[in-house]
Amino acid sequence: MDKALIFFLLYCLLWPGLSLTPDPLPVAVHTSMPQAFEGIRSTEEAFSVFDPQHELEHPVQLCRDAGGAPRLYYADVQTPVCIDGICKPVRIAIYWNLLGAYIGYGLYEGDPLTKYDHDLFEEADYAKLHELLLNKNAVFRRKKLSDLFDPNAEPEKQVTYKGEEVDAVSGATKKAIKDAVVEGALYSCYTIWQLVHGTADDSIKVALPNLWDEAMQQRFLYSDRADYQFYALKQLRDSDYATYSTRLLQLFTGSIPLFRTKMLKQLPSQYWAEERWQEKLYGSYGQLDVNTRTLLITGLEKAGEGSALRLLPHYHLMTQNQLKAYLSFWEDRKLPADVRNQLTEASHNPNYPYAYLIERFLEAQKTP
Repeated sequence: MDKALIFFLLYCLLWPGLSLTPDPLPVAVHTSMPQAFEGIRSTEEAFSVFDPQHELEHPVQLCRDAGGAPRLYYADVQTPVCIDGICKPVRIAIYWNLLGAYIGYGLYEGDPLTKYDHDLFEEADYAKLHELLLNKNAVFRRKKLSDLFDPNAEPEKQVTYKGEEVDAVSGATKKAIKDAVVEGALYSCYTIWQLVHGTADDSIKVALPNLWDEAMQQRFLYSDRADYQFYALKQLRDSDYATYSTRLLQLFTGSIPLFRTKMLKQLPSQYWAEERWQEKLYGSYGQLDVNTRTLLITGLEKAGEGSALRLLPHYHLMTQNQLKAYLSFWEDRKLPADVRNQLTEASHNPNYPYAYLIERFLEAQKTP
């Protein structure tokens, strides 16, 4: 039997529920993570999301690349959005990354999005919908459909939804809601947002540990997405710090403050004492956020005097509490001459509001 055919059959058997995709996924109209779509070759049903508004189940597919690595999730959503039945049902492909974050949507050929009375979405409308869907704390959060309307305004048309009269067009839409959604497409925006930010997020996060492996660890850590980087950091074992030291030191200044905080809190003790790590961590002090600076100062007991010396030229960036912690490090140590000279100079700095603390410290050092 041909080797290629054998591989094909084995590949299908290895992934239960797998379906090779004959046609590519709908091209993302807007996406915040284009790299996730690269090389997708197969999909498999992972779970379903429930739409309580219309009592519909929408299957969610896990997409893999040619090597079988998970890349993203997507759902082919077909749902009605106009309560009065005027607009045709919406069909849209929704995409989530492997952490459950919305990353974009796609359209199917012949199924453009429409507004009230079948007006087609324009390019600006598609962009506005994407921005709305990216915001998990949007105006729709914890709101029912009936909460979206101003009861004191005159709607252009009344329709009934589950026994409540609401307007079919945007005339009675609350101002805060109206500014956030695509004009004339309130129901579409509401329905799609609720599906994007419904139960998919939790289901995807629950599934991730079962998909996790060394290849995914590396892909996440080398991603340009802060959420991927942070998740990978939390999975590191002590031995991984040597393997990924170059990337971790890059991310120390290149990622978000939360990444730096987490990394310093879980950094194994031996790396605080390594010159390479000290040079990057303490040499970056001037460009870091205030919380990271505090953690570096409190870490001086593990990093030693060399790192404390690196911080001394940045004394003017220290808050009152940070300066106290820094001086406390030297309290029971014999001050090297260059440290004493720099501190003396700093104590006479008229522009540093905490110079008096340095002066008191130096006076106390003179007392036998």
